[in-house]
Amino acid sequence: MASSSSVGTASLASASSAAAFYTHFTQATDALRAQICDASDAAALHAALQRLSALNAELTAAVDSGVLPAHDQALHRRALDEITATLDQRRRAIQPAKAAGGRFAFRRKPAQPARSAPQATMTTESTPVTSAEDAAGADRLDITSLSHTSYLPPPQEALRLSLHVCDVTNSLVDLRSISAKVVSVQLRDIRDSILLLPTIEGSVMAHGIVHSLVGIPSCHQFRMHASTRVAVQLATKRSSVVTIEACRSLVFVADSEAFKVQDFDDLIGSHQLASSTPHHAAAPSSNFRVVQASVSIDALGATQTVEARIDEALTTLGG
Repeated sequence: MASSSSVGTASLASASSAAAFYTHFTQATDALRAQICDASDAAALHAALQRLSALNAELTAAVDSGVLPAHDQALHRRALDEITATLDQRRRAIQPAKAAGGRFAFRRKPAQPARSAPQATMTTESTPVTSAEDAAGADRLDITSLSHTSYLPPPQEALRLSLHVCDVTNSLVDLRSISAKVVSVQLRDIRDSILLLPTIEGSVMAHGIVHSLVGIPSCHQFRMHASTRVAVQLATKRSSVVTIEACRSLVFVADSEAFKVQDFDDLIGSHQLASSTPHHAAAPSSNFRVVQASVSIDALGATQTVEARIDEALTTLGG
C-alpha cells in the first residue's frame, strides 16, 4: 500500500491539475458564449457548434484522466448544457422556422411515451469529435429516448464513431453489429435495460446506470459514476484499471484474474485495487464485486422480458 506521504503528493497533484483545468475550461466556455452572442449567420453558428463539440470531447478526456472531482465534472457539464441551450436559442433567432431542419439540430428530450407505444429516435451528427484516443476525429452517433423496445443500429458508412447512448428505459440495445472503429462511448441515464456494445478502441464513460446489464468485449478504459445494481461483462486492454465513483451493488464479470477495479469512494481502503475473485467468493467491497463466471448477459430467452433477464443475471452473479 502506498505511504500516506505518497498518497498526499498524488492528491495534491490531482488537485493542481483540476484547478488548472477549471481555469482553462471556464475561460473557454466564456469565450464560446461570447462567440454565440456575436453569431449572425449559419456559418458562425456552425463554427460555434464545432467548438462546443471540441469542448465536450475535451471534458470527456479530462474525466477519463481521473483528475476531476465529481463536483467539477457536474459543474463543467452544466456549463456545456447551458451553452447548448443558448446556441439553440440563437439558431432559432437567426434562422426562419421553416429552415429548422437544415444543417444541424439539437435533441430535445421528448415526453415519456406510454408503455403501449414505445419510441426510438436516433440522430447522427457529422461534426468531428476529437479525443485522446483518436486525434483524427470521428463521426458522432447519438442513440436516445428508447423506451420498452428492442433496438438495432442501421448500417453505418462512417469509419470511426463516437457513441452517445442516453435516456434508455426497459429496452434491449444491441450495437454489436457496428463495424466502424468506435473510439469513445458515453452512456447516461439508462434504467432497466440491456446494452450490448461492440469492441471499443478508446474509453467508456457511464453515468446514471440503474438495474441494467452492460456487455463490452473490450475497451481501453472504463469509468462508471452514480450507478446502482449493474452487471458489466468487460475486458480492458493493457490491464487498464476500471474506476468507479458513487456506485453501489456493481458486479464486474471478467475472464482475467488481472482485472482491477479502483473505487474512488474507498481510495485508502485495503481493497482499492481489488482483483477478480472466484464466483460466489466473499465480496471485496460493499460497492462492487469482481467475479469470474461463465454467465453470458446477452442470453435473453424467447419469452423472457428484459427486466426478468436482468433480475436473473444479477441474482446468479450475486449482485
